[in-house]
Amino acid sequence: LASSSNDKTIRMWDTWSGQCTGMLRRHAATPTSLSWSPCGTQLLSAAGLAENEPALVWELRTQSVAYTLGSSADSVAWAPAG
Repeated sequence: LASSSNDKTIRMWDTWSGQCTGMLRRHAATPTSLSWSPCGTQLLSAAGLAENEPALVWELRTQSVAYTLGSSADSVAWAPAG
């Protein structure tokens, strides 16, 4: 499970224990859209309320940004493989 907060962070949660398992910080505004990759190893995020805020692809193993996409994004989703 992933959630975003007004403190501009994204947190990952263990649904069994309720414990926070990681925190991602890089957006200049509150992330408004999150999407897990089909394989579950990456998270795509956007903070659409900020001007010129790119979408970010996070590598969850290292909790770092793997890719920066575009100059701004309101919402994000992964395309199914095929």
